[in-house]
Amino acid sequence: MSGTVADPAGVAGTVRPRPATAPAPAARRRGVTAINAAAILAWLVVAAFAVAGRGPFAAPTAPAASTDAVPGVAGFAELFVVVWLGEAGEGSEQALAPFYGGDVDLRGVVPGRRYVSRAAAVEIRPDTAGWAVTVVADVLQATDDGWRDGGRRYYRVGVLDDGGRLAAAALPAEVPPPRASATPAAPALTEPTAGPVTDAVARVVRAVLTGDGDVTDLLAPGAALPTFDAPPYHRVSLRGVHTDTRRGVAVAEVAATDVRGNVTVLHYAVRVRIDDGVTVSGLAPVTPDVARMAGG
Repeated sequence: MSGTVADPAGVAGTVRPRPATAPAPAARRRGVTAINAAAILAWLVVAAFAVAGRGPFAAPTAPAASTDAVPGVAGFAELFVVVWLGEAGEGSEQALAPFYGGDVDLRGVVPGRRYVSRAAAVEIRPDTAGWAVTVVADVLQATDDGWRDGGRRYYRVGVLDDGGRLAAAALPAEVPPPRASATPAAPALTEPTAGPVTDAVARVVRAVLTGDGDVTDLLAPGAALPTFDAPPYHRVSLRGVHTDTRRGVAVAEVAATDVRGNVTVLHYAVRVRIDDGVTVSGLAPVTPDVARMAGG
């Protein structure tokens, strides 16, 4: 089993509200326990379905260390790191029980002195026995006056399939940040120039994101575009495009501006066909296969 599964945007991320002040230790432990109890239960249910191949993650039977259980594995590792850093400590070793069954000596570790505001699995590597998961965590540290930034930390977690349920192979290990590298599938976009395909792409993306403009003349028979109850942006401009007429797809980079003037840069894939004119059959996020195609 080989390969790497990355979650660069924190698709499976765990996000928790930043505490305004540092509560008393007992209250802090109760609060963290209350937050984690529901989250742990939810993720363990997801993980059980993922490993067993039932429910929303139903799949054919596969070896234990496959990528079939990645959604459950990512969430399990994230919550393990959250609980291990923020809740477990001397006198509260049982907080680790849903994740890790081994003996652990937490003498000197004060529970609740650290708080994980966000955690996300950024890399999952299958091996013969399970998965090695790298989790990034934004850590806060308690002080007498509240919380201070504890930095962005990275931890490696070994995860096993223990007879249909996930279990940690050991406590997390802190590791250096992953080495930055160029994304091999990044779309190779060029400056947009006036033309029928570019104009059609710009019109369609603008209509979807702003609700402005009638594009029925561009749509193929039976085609439908995604719609928002309330369009999220006020203005959209096309910044880059890659068109593959043979495959019938155009990747667009757009700058979308909301009513407050905040600019967000987005990528979309537009299905296009060129006959006597340009017709559009759909608009969607850029999938990995489309990105690889656009990356050349």
